[in-house]
Amino acid sequence: MTAKDIKAAAFKFFSRHGYEGASLSQIAHEAGIKKQSIYTHFDGKDDLFMQVVHDVAELELGMKKQLLEDFEDEAFEQQLYRYVSEHKRLVEEDERFFFWLRISFFPPVHLYDEVEEIFMRNEEQIERLIYQLFAKAIKAKRIGSQNPETPTLAFMALLDALAIELVYGADKERIKKKTAAGWAVFWRGIMAGEDT
Repeated sequence: MTAKDIKAAAFKFFSRHGYEGASLSQIAHEAGIKKQSIYTHFDGKDDLFMQVVHDVAELELGMKKQLLEDFEDEAFEQQLYRYVSEHKRLVEEDERFFFWLRISFFPPVHLYDEVEEIFMRNEEQIERLIYQLFAKAIKAKRIGSQNPETPTLAFMALLDALAIELVYGADKERIKKKTAAGWAVFWRGIMAGEDT
């Protein structure tokens, strides 16, 4: 049994029951090992949880970078909208992304700072990539904005609003409508160049 197998079993319980609802005994049983064997690879539940969080954070960042690369040959509006749509789809369809989103809102209290640091590091890297995207679009006169910071922050705010809907909202039709409405207002704003 490898650390990777134990983390896979741990993810199952952490994602479905949260940190508090998952026990090392359950995880060991799922992995087909004795509880004591977990300590061969991990210092304890906190260490195991944080390693799962690190793995999911790396996956999330890699996928977001890949989305930007996959759509870079499309028209700018389409590129951005596809990014929003794929972000939504990944959270709705892939348990790892929903876990990442949920844990960023509700980390275990005693691990809050560690989880927050990982989350903010990912957010800052993604924000830099989005900033570069807008800077190129402004230079090519594809949008009316003059300062890439304004559309970058507005785009990140749109993603944040979508994240809240995905965590708290169960009505997929409402999420779809709010995403479309938010997108329409966002796009009109950056095309008009309403920088602050």
